[in-house]
Amino acid sequence: MKCPYCAEDIKEGAKKCRFCGEFLDKKEEVKEEKVPELKEIKVYGASTPYLVIMWIFWILLTLFTVVLWIPFICIAISYHCKKLEVHNDRVIFKHGVFVKKSEEIPYKKINSVDTSKFMFDDLILRTWNDKPTIFKNISRCSEVEALIKERINR
Repeated sequence: MKCPYCAEDIKEGAKKCRFCGEFLDKKEEVKEEKVPELKEIKVYGASTPYLVIMWIFWILLTLFTVVLWIPFICIAISYHCKKLEVHNDRVIFKHGVFVKKSEEIPYKKINSVDTSKFMFDDLILRTWNDKPTIFKNISRCSEVEALIKERINR
């Protein structure tokens, strides 16, 4: 019998080779290439559904905020888009942001003129048949009131 390791002649049934010193009763091992195992890598951070929900949240919050501020912006603009004109025969009140409107009140219709200083200077014109017309936030309100009263008494 020949030694499987060194190819020398050895006795039949020998357990160890006398030439190379290898044990012969080892089972032949099948050498397999070991493939490294793939380890699961944990990544910490936001998942895609979470990011989508956050984007939707921020878009809705932005839209909600814009929608809430639109009325306040329109009111602020409309306060600056008013004009009261005192003519020889009538008072003309022009107002409106996108659509300009004007109201004419002839002096013959005006019964009384008052001012109110609750928060702003307001001019109140009372006519014979209509409800009072209130002009809010008038600059130089007392001068305008005196001018209209003078024109009424002519």
